Amino acid sequence: MRTTCVRTFISLILVLSVLLSAGIASAEKTITITFTGDVTLGGVANEQGRPDSFDNAVKDKGYDYFFSNFREMFEQDDLTVINLEGPLTDSGANKSSKLHVFRGNTEYAKILAQSSIEAASLSNNHVGDYGKQGEANTKKALENNNIKWFQDYTYYLYEKDGVRIAFFALQNSVLYTQRAKFLKKIAEAREVDKANAVIVCWHTGTEYKRYHDEDTERKVTGLIKDAGVDLIIINHPHVAQGMGVINNRSVFYSLGNFVFGGNRNIRTGKVPKDPLAISLYGLVVQAKLTFSNENQYLGQQMTAYPVFTTSSNPDYQPEGELTQKLLFPNDYHPMRLTMKQAQAVYEIMKQDTSIELPPMTEKDGKTEIVFPYLPSFDGVMIPENDDTVDKAGAPGAPSAKPTREKKNSTGK
Repeated sequence: MRTTCVRTFISLILVLSVLLSAGIASAEKTITITFTGDVTLGGVANEQGRPDSFDNAVKDKGYDYFFSNFREMFEQDDLTVINLEGPLTDSGANKSSKLHVFRGNTEYAKILAQSSIEAASLSNNHVGDYGKQGEANTKKALENNNIKWFQDYTYYLYEKDGVRIAFFALQNSVLYTQRAKFLKKIAEAREVDKANAVIVCWHTGTEYKRYHDEDTERKVTGLIKDAGVDLIIINHPHVAQGMGVINNRSVFYSLGNFVFGGNRNIRTGKVPKDPLAISLYGLVVQAKLTFSNENQYLGQQMTAYPVFTTSSNPDYQPEGELTQKLLFPNDYHPMRLTMKQAQAVYEIMKQDTSIELPPMTEKDGKTEIVFPYLPSFDGVMIPENDDTVDKAGAPGAPSAKPTREKKNSTGK
């Protein structure tokens, strides 16, 4: 009797082992990555001593202050990525002669390290504000604090649980003049480094315009369809814009600003290029990328979090189409929004997105926009204008060309 029980127990263990093995074999892996708008740690050189400067905020508030409203989110993801819009260098040598020149001290890299930020894109128009030496100092400061950086042809290969994701930072001078070389580099990441997914952080667009450029849309379509890029995040316009879905890959056309020391005040209207562009509004975007147990890319699910780039005036509500220029003090402390606060950010995003945005939802009192899961379809394409095809989650979903019904002389 005892022998029979032992054999039965062993048999059950074997059956459970087989079932568990089968479950593990079919399991999916999820990598969660968070992206923010432009980050400038520092500011304009001749404003460093002002009471309302970023540098003074560091002295008064400490390193933990700036990203504190998002630290829990950043700690819970696998990777947090910023666009670092400006050098970290202790020297004022080799200063650029252009109008807006930013600089922060090398010690400010500790702000990122203490805020659970792990990677920084360096392809932008301010990283070289203090020349090659200032750029080199920036990279060294990041490396000393275990912050990965990526720039143009130097990509960052992130790896977890066998999954490899290549991060590229891109600026227009590369894509517009050396496109073939850049696409070859993406292919190298796939073939040589065995990247299972490719993400491009592109610095492009027109500053302070609430609509993305049509040329940008053509270029991102090419990156996705020709190079197989899986996700594109764009920074530079300093205002929130819309998003698009191309071949079941997401594109966010501008996340706006985030912790932005370059502006001591936040502008809400009367911008010459677009009177309705509002730099108070921004987005934090989180991507959940799924992979098979064999590390094959399966799909993505995106969530957008509307933000104010300063928390100095949390109750601000625009009244209709802004006709006056308003300035809010920048406390360099972006904040998550309630449903009421987020409505204006949602409307701005909606105006620049042709696909239907999911409704906003509220979680723990804060607003989020949760997008449907987009399966990879292994590169199978469906014609964009084929109405006979069910496009729910299909790669033929229309690209984000907004109707722009409010088009005027300041629009596109």
